[in-house]
Amino acid sequence: MDDHENIDINDNSSDANTANYNQDKNENTSEVNDYSKEDIEGDENLKSSKGKQENNTKSSSDKDENTIDYGNHDFPCNPAPPVPIKLFIGRVPKNIEEDQLRPIFEEYGIVNEVVIIRDKITNVHKSSAFVKMASISEADNAIRLLNNQKTLDAQLGSLQVKYASGELNKLGFPQNIESGVDQAKLFIGSLPKNITEDNIKEMFSPYGTVEEVFIMKDNSTGLGKGCSFVKFSYKEQALYAIKSLNGKKTLEGCTRPVEVRFAEPKSSKQPQIPLTLQPMQNPPHAMAPQPSISSPNNINFGNNFSVNNNYPRQVGPWKEYYSGEGRPYYYNEQTNTTQWEMPKEFETLFMNNSANMHNLSESSGKKIYTY
Repeated sequence: MDDHENIDINDNSSDANTANYNQDKNENTSEVNDYSKEDIEGDENLKSSKGKQENNTKSSSDKDENTIDYGNHDFPCNPAPPVPIKLFIGRVPKNIEEDQLRPIFEEYGIVNEVVIIRDKITNVHKSSAFVKMASISEADNAIRLLNNQKTLDAQLGSLQVKYASGELNKLGFPQNIESGVDQAKLFIGSLPKNITEDNIKEMFSPYGTVEEVFIMKDNSTGLGKGCSFVKFSYKEQALYAIKSLNGKKTLEGCTRPVEVRFAEPKSSKQPQIPLTLQPMQNPPHAMAPQPSISSPNNINFGNNFSVNNNYPRQVGPWKEYYSGEGRPYYYNEQTNTTQWEMPKEFETLFMNNSANMHNLSESSGKKIYTY
């Protein structure tokens, strides 16, 4: 397995702009938590106030985004259609109104709507706002350059700019996808064993700029395992590919339609793997961290342990492999399919192993450490 099996080798965090953003995004966490409450309450107030205007003529800001004509505006996400997204803005001075806040965001793209969040009873300015931008790609640019970067009032501190609550779920993104980062990575399943990177790039290029293609391969045969990862330059391009390809076509040599969805971010919690260790005699008071194994045939799990994909566990037709992010996935040699879900055969194996370990512990009195 080559070095690219670590699918985070060219992770978004290597981008200079992203690194700067990540360095700043954890500052002032107590204030961020306070404004998160304003985000949720402000959204409820906004929906309530709009409901009272049912008999009024809709303004241009209330138009369905799908019908808005943006003219010849060149969105970064082309050829993918722009997808509007609502941003929450915190630490807005109370003397700043919609018409003063709008130009700040128009420097980074088209703004569909600006709403100052106010108390639903007193109508008092709550130092926060919603800004709906016409494109996620332009919204991410605004987040990178404004969040914790631009200050309108020194006493309040720098603006807080992030995706509004509920936007990720509404658009189908993983909840822990990074805001302010352009790229998006997709997982592609139900691929032929002999598919090449060029084949995959050709399949996905109509939907946007493909920055990286990585095919998971079996080291012993050199053949693909039926899945790959594709990184697009912009999130909207990834959404466009999912909408256009997921479940729509069955490729030659496969029994199920191609699967296209967002890859799990590396920060997401990975399932823990049962590992039995022999009891140690005279164990030290403190365990020193074990060195990471950097062989390309191994998947690194930080300071815990490494798993060798050359010798996958197998139950029946199913083999268990691990992605570069440490997540187990399963390949069926008979049907040439790949899936994240653990097959029933492996579940039965785990249940039997757990029962055997319990019996061994009770009968021998030996201590068994399970991780």
